[in-house]
Amino acid sequence: MRLIKPAAFSLLGDGLEVAETDYPAKELEVKIGDAANYSVFFKVTRKSQKSLAPDLLAYEIALAVSRGVANLVDKIMLEAIKAAAPGAFSLGTLAGNDVRIDELRAIVGTNAAGAAWRGDGMFTAANIPAELAPAIPETVAGAFNRAFVVLSDETRIVLRRNDVLGAMDVLCHVNVKPGLVDKAFFGMVA
Repeated sequence: MRLIKPAAFSLLGDGLEVAETDYPAKELEVKIGDAANYSVFFKVTRKSQKSLAPDLLAYEIALAVSRGVANLVDKIMLEAIKAAAPGAFSLGTLAGNDVRIDELRAIVGTNAAGAAWRGDGMFTAANIPAELAPAIPETVAGAFNRAFVVLSDETRIVLRRNDVLGAMDVLCHVNVKPGLVDKAFFGMVA
């Protein structure tokens, strides 16, 4: 992922040379081969298999796995942001890093720090639009469009019958890796 920052212009007086600045781009290469493998394993009893139509059982397994992957992605991204120690949420810091107001979002963790209902009925944290997530206790705010999570091309789901009673094992694997180019786009909400 490449992150392009605005070029830093400065006033140039008569007869002076233009000072050189850093190239206004950062790049983060993430290789899926380096990603950690996450797995889940559960059993579906024969009774559950018999009580549900095959399509409904397949739907329930797919829904459970996809919601689990979604929660995992939230957790991986939020833990990466938290580990980078971005500091307290500050609109001034974000403005200084060229974050636009329409980019700002918050994800409210299980301790609900900074969470509130605004007078117009919007759920917020630090007075910016927010969502709830069970991924971490803390609340993180910032420009989430400037970070990413890489998933393997496929989520491997293995179904197998393992016993004479007909119980079915469900085993699922996915590789996930966060990509955080710059912690300056995030802050922890108190």
